[in-house]
Amino acid sequence: MALRRATASLAGLGDGFGAAMAGARCQGAAITQALTQQQSGAPQQRRFISVDVPNGNVDKAWRTLSRKLREEGYIDKAQSKKFFVKPSEQRKVEAASSRRRYRKQQFSELLRWVMQRKTRGF
Repeated sequence: MALRRATASLAGLGDGFGAAMAGARCQGAAITQALTQQQSGAPQQRRFISVDVPNGNVDKAWRTLSRKLREEGYIDKAQSKKFFVKPSEQRKVEAASSRRRYRKQQFSELLRWVMQRKTRGF
């Protein structure tokens, strides 16, 4: 199985990762995206996300890269920085997500309780 790799780097999230794929070279070791992550008081740290390109199948590599970026939360972070969100709006969004998590947890506990009762024959 011939394994070709491509390399691309991106210095910031503002450009989107589409620009990195457009500048990808199908020569190097992996489709690699350098994402700069600034920590408070610390120098910039680069993290690399890489994907293999088997048999030149760039579409599959693109889907894998997109999935990895989505799972790591880079896409959400980039989209959230697109526009300024007032602190009061941000608190409202966080409170709503907290309520959803709580309701989901309560429903799961209720469902577990009902299923236990059902399996015991009540």
